[in-house]
Amino acid sequence: MNLNFSLLEGYPIFSLLQIEEALLRTDQDNWCIINIGSPDAIVMSSYSKKEDWLFPHAQHSKKLPLIKRFSGGGTVYVDYNTFFVTFICNQETHSFDPY
Repeated sequence: MNLNFSLLEGYPIFSLLQIEEALLRTDQDNWCIINIGSPDAIVMSSYSKKEDWLFPHAQHSKKLPLIKRFSGGGTVYVDYNTFFVTFICNQETHSFDPY
């Protein structure tokens, strides 16, 4: 299996999510993407509601970006110390479940 590798530093999580979604939708290659040092942000799943997870004053106190990702999952806070590792693999190239 061939694996493309991309090491990013300081990419905002919104930019990283855009790259991941573009690769998932348009590329058949296998990828490992690592991002180190993302600026502060709050990331929510596509089906989460802001009102269910955030106190109204919490987001505004630091002016944090609130980002809805294209996939499911929980609500998370990311910052410079968050280390992202993403694997995007063609389903036919591995024998394990794709989740």
